[in-house]
Amino acid sequence: MDETDRRILQVIQREDDLSIREIAERVGLSHTPCWKRMQALQEAGILAGRRYRLDRLAMGLQVRAWCMVTLKIHDKHTLPDFEAAVARIPEVVGCALLTGHEDYMLEIVVRDLRAFELLLKEQLLPLPGVQHLSTRIGLRDILSERPLPV
Repeated sequence: MDETDRRILQVIQREDDLSIREIAERVGLSHTPCWKRMQALQEAGILAGRRYRLDRLAMGLQVRAWCMVTLKIHDKHTLPDFEAAVARIPEVVGCALLTGHEDYMLEIVVRDLRAFELLLKEQLLPLPGVQHLSTRIGLRDILSERPLPV
């Protein structure tokens, strides 16, 4: 990856709805060389498709929460069972395996606090192997979907 590839990545992270021609103009290339570079970045796995970002607030998803999850046991069945169950909950938009005291961090978006309470009681607490949940509710986004440093 060279400096031109990095410029392409910077441009498409800021404006993901540009045509290849528009990207090429912004990085100082013609259409075909830009397209070839983007194809190479896709083949290398650096670019993974194009998608639109939805505005959660405009969609009525007013609450974003992070749940820190501690499991009772860490055996070869509990971890994959927990991960598979979490993947089936649409309100969980992110899940990371952690180091330290907690085992997982779940990012959750819901309509309101009542919806979060129901989700917590009906879907999160009964997840396989859960010993403890600790939740943080986001008050205001400071940085969101920031471009990766390239």
